[in-house]
Amino acid sequence: MNDASSNPLPLLGDADEALVDAAMAYLAGEMSDEQLDAFNRQLHDDAHAQQVVAALIWHRRMMIETLARGPASTTPITSTTPTLSPFRGRSVWYAAATIALLITGVTWFAMTSFTSPADNSTPQLSRPVALLTSSTGATWGGSTLPTALGSELAPGTLTLTAGSAQVMFNSGAVIDLVAPCDFELLDTQTGRLTHGQITAFVPQRARGFTVEAEGFAVVDWGTRFTMRVGMGLGEPSSVIVHEGQVEVRTAAQATMLSAAQAVRIHDGQVQLVNAGSLPTIAALLPGVARVKGNVMMLPTAPESVASRQRTDHDMAILFAERSNVLLEQPLAVRIDKPGAYIGDRLPGGIVKPGIHVDSYMLHFDPAGDGPETAGEVSGSITFKHPIRGLITNPGLADADSIFGSPTTVYDDFIHRGLEHEDELTLSPDRLTLQFKLSAFAVDQVRILIEHNNEDDALQGD
Repeated sequence: MNDASSNPLPLLGDADEALVDAAMAYLAGEMSDEQLDAFNRQLHDDAHAQQVVAALIWHRRMMIETLARGPASTTPITSTTPTLSPFRGRSVWYAAATIALLITGVTWFAMTSFTSPADNSTPQLSRPVALLTSSTGATWGGSTLPTALGSELAPGTLTLTAGSAQVMFNSGAVIDLVAPCDFELLDTQTGRLTHGQITAFVPQRARGFTVEAEGFAVVDWGTRFTMRVGMGLGEPSSVIVHEGQVEVRTAAQATMLSAAQAVRIHDGQVQLVNAGSLPTIAALLPGVARVKGNVMMLPTAPESVASRQRTDHDMAILFAERSNVLLEQPLAVRIDKPGAYIGDRLPGGIVKPGIHVDSYMLHFDPAGDGPETAGEVSGSITFKHPIRGLITNPGLADADSIFGSPTTVYDDFIHRGLEHEDELTLSPDRLTLQFKLSAFAVDQVRILIEHNNEDDALQGD
């Protein structure tokens, strides 16, 4: 018997008004691309939002299953009223409206989502364990599950042949898939990676989320790791921890890993390695060919890269800011030619007008309190198209309005760039940027690459 009391709606407050509205719009398919991106970011970062949306989806499914059983069914649905925090004034009205909206909305969505079979037979419905929440340039092949954005996913396999996609499990775990990739959903707390690369974000409520693979399994105790399973026979697999702790289990041993640690797994043997020695696939960002080292790609721009807002002592982040920006006049940059450079001795240069560029931000903020708490990261980023210029201090703030993400908050002070401990190397073919950043505050580099129209199709522009 299905009992809705096993998945009650979480505590709803006045601040949840926008979240509930967004969830209803999402389930109705009424979101724009921009709204969907913002909703996706909120679900990725906010455990409470994940609980609300997951509960709403669960109640919708219960209604669908009851309707599927038909009017002869005597199995009741036990509806759990959301627990309300104390309000005054408008908040009391909103709380009551929210309850009504959830009850009527879930009923409406359920009724409009179900079509009775002609023979009145009882359909065999698999309980969904996840939701397909995002995709970028995704091409699917051989999947046993629906691949439309917003699809509820029962246990089954997703086969991604191009682009990237994101799955949110009902437990709250979020998995970013990068093509080529075969990923099987087993239950709300377990997946299986046959081959390819994933990045997993596991909030506290989903601690213990497990990804299985041939010969080993990764158990996440919070909060973020990247896992890669080799395509060919004999190719090793790898795990890199970005935040928190994970446990890598084989038949012979269990190995605990913390942030910035990495292992290579081959023939059942687990070997600790330098994270910088492990290649990762970069299809999360269509203009990027590959990355290595202490850098993590974000599929969407963060809400803020102001000081102490996006911090990690052992990992830099890379995200796309703007695409297809026309340079209408000469642009002053700090580096415009291949070579090796020291952070406080950058020569400067000019990018000629008339070309279109895409901008990317490399951001590192260890949130230290002085030199004794400084962090250090190193790695490389290889783009698909030539790098035309690098902007760092003191020109970052002036360029934010032109190249910065419109949804990201930036600091307006000049000390966001590089210092004498930092090193940058631009390869002779202009495709690869090597970096070594050492800082206790913010280090940022804005990277301008030639725009290519083929990437527009991947990004859905």
